[in-house]
Amino acid sequence: MKNKSKRFRPEFRDRAARMVLEEEKNHPSLCSAVMMIAPKLDIHPDTLSKSIRLHERADGLQ
Repeated sequence: MKNKSKRFRPEFRDRAARMVLEEEKNHPSLCSAVMMIAPKLDIHPDTLSKSIRLHERADGLQ
């Protein structure tokens, strides 16, 4: 049986990315913020990290 990946709406990804970037202020690194937020949103940390990169590119932060 093949494992189907979840598809997240762009609005969800953007909000999740903003949550992590806001929470980063309370953590020593972006990675630790991702590791804290990802389980709460039921999203894999790698997927959340990708969403953050896309959010930053869209905002012209990179």
